Amino acid sequence: MQYPKLITIALSLLFIGEYSIACAVGSLDLQERSHNTQYQIVLDASQNKTKLFLYQYNQNSNMPTSIRALSQKVHYPGVADVPILELSDYLDTLFTPQLADQLQNLMIDPRKNSTILTHIQFYSTEGMRLLSPPERQSKNTFIKLWLIHWVRTHNLQIEPQQIESRTLSGSEEGAYTWVATNYAENHFQGVFSGIAKLGPVSSQITYHDPNLTNVNITVGETQYPLTSKSFPLGQELLAEKLAKIDACFLTGYRPSSNGDYFSCKAQIKTLIRNKINVPVPNAAEVSHYNLLSNFYYTARFFGIERNYSLTALEDQAEKFCNLNWEMAKAEHSNVDEKYLANYCLGAAYQSTLLTHNYHISDPQQLHPVNEFNHRKIAWSIGVILTKRYQELY
Repeated sequence: MQYPKLITIALSLLFIGEYSIACAVGSLDLQERSHNTQYQIVLDASQNKTKLFLYQYNQNSNMPTSIRALSQKVHYPGVADVPILELSDYLDTLFTPQLADQLQNLMIDPRKNSTILTHIQFYSTEGMRLLSPPERQSKNTFIKLWLIHWVRTHNLQIEPQQIESRTLSGSEEGAYTWVATNYAENHFQGVFSGIAKLGPVSSQITYHDPNLTNVNITVGETQYPLTSKSFPLGQELLAEKLAKIDACFLTGYRPSSNGDYFSCKAQIKTLIRNKINVPVPNAAEVSHYNLLSNFYYTARFFGIERNYSLTALEDQAEKFCNLNWEMAKAEHSNVDEKYLANYCLGAAYQSTLLTHNYHISDPQQLHPVNEFNHRKIAWSIGVILTKRYQELY
């Protein structure tokens, strides 16, 4: 029997009594309580950090409204990099006594006696997707049992069945991002925007598509058929694979590098073609995309986030790639050299991914974005809004 499995079994035995008691507490008839103001904890456990959000929202109609984060906390590193024997200490830094006090006060405040904590959802993404299935399952099982114990210890009235710890598929992460973005942009009014998101390890593209649907997602009473695809094509992952390609790094960065944007782009195109198939045939039919994460940060670096186009990206990237390393450091002294070194490569990769793999072109509107109305886009908002998620294949 593998060591992680032994640990999980031991922890299961440790917490089994707590789970049984919590089930009894959770048998309260929650339907008798008003569902006007509700609370939900969602954790975004990404590749290099975990963010905890305590959300408050009103459930006056089919769709939650007035969603806001009452509190949030960030902890490093990503949960995938934490040994299972250290997970308890890791979770202690997120689920603090202060958070428990805050929840208890919300539950007993007579002015809010209709409130309810509906879910605790510890959702991990790309970092955990890289682990082996047994290791991933061991960590998710540990986290759920730990959370049940924490809830019981602090006398929080939430059913164990409403406590989740699991790793999202890339398609699910993309779908929640699509929901969060279209909600923030226009509350699902008018034409839907697609999203293209580029993280360190994976990339997602998601758009409304009744013809080649692989995901159905329900918001309110409306079901949205989507194409939502995820690929192991994150920017940091590609940077590792291209670390020895001299054309992708500025002249002088190392003795052999020569900073040639178009040569770098050609080698990226070959690498992607040889490694993975990217089937998104209807992506070119979507009129508008919001570009997230590394797409946004690259556009901001080049100063084109307000007038973005593939042509503008290519023009600015070619100019940057022609700089020598010392000149680039002088011009961008406020940028960490670790990131500065990868902007030539990153721009070439992004241009290749959008044009040759997603089939997006300049007639389509592309909008690098990090927030709407001064509120950062977070896929965890999509979790709050989604009533049902279904992956078709």
